[in-house]
Order: sequence, then C-alpha cells, then structure tokens
Amino acid sequence: MKQTFIYGLYSNRSDEIRYVGKSDNPDKRLIKHICNTKVHVIKNKKLTHKEHWLIKNDFNVKCVILEECNYDVWPEREQFYIEKYDNLTNTAKGGLGGGTIIYTKTYDEVKNWVQSNLDITSKKEWYVYDKQNNLPEFIPANPSTVYKNRGWVSWGDFLGTGRVCDNYLERLSYSEAKRILKPFKLKSATEYCEMYDKGKIPDNIPKKANRYYKDRGWVSWGDFLGNGFVANQLREFYSYDEFKAKVSELGFKTYTSYKQYIKNNKPDIKLPTNPNTVYKDKGWVGWSNMFKSESCS
Repeated sequence: MKQTFIYGLYSNRSDEIRYVGKSDNPDKRLIKHICNTKVHVIKNKKLTHKEHWLIKNDFNVKCVILEECNYDVWPEREQFYIEKYDNLTNTAKGGLGGGTIIYTKTYDEVKNWVQSNLDITSKKEWYVYDKQNNLPEFIPANPSTVYKNRGWVSWGDFLGTGRVCDNYLERLSYSEAKRILKPFKLKSATEYCEMYDKGKIPDNIPKKANRYYKDRGWVSWGDFLGNGFVANQLREFYSYDEFKAKVSELGFKTYTSYKQYIKNNKPDIKLPTNPNTVYKDKGWVGWSNMFKSESCS
C-alpha cells in the first residue's frame, strides 16, 4: 500500500504547530508553500491565514512529520491532527488535499456571477484570466475542484457556453466527421485546434481526434481534414532509381524547379519534399548527380 505523510509547520520562534497538511514529500511541499506565497504577494493576490503567518515569520519555518500513513486513510488522519491543534492557520477541516480558503457561495451563485460579469468561453481562457486578473475572493481559481461534490457539471455549464463534457457526448463516426470537416478546408491539426477552441467545430467531433479515432478508422490528420496531406512517416515513396527516372520524365533541370513544383502543386505523393533525407542511405549522392546545371547537395 502506498504511503504518504501528515506534516506540521512551525516557526523558528516557537515549536507550536501552526499548519497541518498532507504530502508525499513534505520538505518539497514546504518550499512550494513559500514560493506560492511570494508569487501571490507579487501578483497582489488575496492571502490565506497560512500565507500571512509565513510572511510574519520571514519564511523561517520548519516542517515536522506528524504521521506516516496508508494512502487510503490520509484524509481521516489529516482531519484528526487539524482537530488536535487549536491554533492552526488552516481554515478548512482537512481531508480535501489542499486549499485553505472556504468558499461559502453555492455553485449556482458563483456560476451566475461568472456568466453575468465575465466573457470567458473555455477552460483555457479561464486560467489565463485568473493569472492576469484578480478574481473576487468568493470565486475559486479552480472551481471544478472546489465544487466537485457541490454541484459541478462541466466547464460548459459553468461558463454558459453549452459545451458538454467530452465523456457525455455521442461522437460522430470517423467518416461522418471527415464529411463535416471537409468544407472547412483546414490545413493542419494546429488550425483545427484553434477553430475548436473558438467553438466553431461541432461538439460531437472530439478536439483530440487522433486519440479518439485511433482505433476507429484514424489514418492521419491530412485524411481527417481532407486536405490531401500525408505525413512523411505514412507515405510510400518511389525507390531511389524510380525517383531519378521520375525527375527525368518530368523534365526538371534544376533543384529550384523541383522544389517549386512540390510547393505549388499537388503532385504524386510518392515524390518526397526532401529527397536528400528520404534517400540518405539509399543511394543519394547529391542534386548535382541529377542536375548537371546546378549543384545543391
């Protein structure tokens, strides 16, 4: 059974325990407490009782192991020690794995305030906003954690976008998704994700399409988006001799003319964009071997 620790913090001025927590590595956790507090001061964040105590003691604080316990019982043991000491800076009863601020407003109250006062449409935007702005003290930075067992539904419900959690959606088949996406004329996975984050991709098509469709017909992003692009590792190229014959057949006289052809057209996909890489150990000598008029190896 995995073990963890219940620890206490005390200052150099007194051996009185002033904070109780749980961590797999209490010494590193103390360093994180101190670093987080300094960052919160710089960003003018609302400070917890523990953070005020750390500052008051000039961060000269030490950690002591109160108990080593099995992982499945640590919430009860943390609560036990929090109840044992009567002068702690903890403001939560423990057993939740973090947070020293008690949020008294209900999920619906917080959700309604967010939707009425903030124009945020995604989880990503939420965390960017939190870093750049000061949320009211009654709004948690991690609402999905705070309200996990207090009414939380999904980010779509919380922000009012209507987007349903991925786990509850009935997805389109691979072929149906391809048909829907083709008119978008997307060129890459990056462009697809940007469109998805803007809410322009239907909810019944997953953002991480390559993962969802991995065993459901997935070929490649080029196939999925319908742009004809096939990743090099999935393409079958001409042999080196066939490549030289093809170059001669198409009448290329220079390296530049070949590259322009690849760039401006949708040629035979068996012609590589970088033949010097594809044929590196398969006979490649250099462009000068094929184009006597121009040397570019």
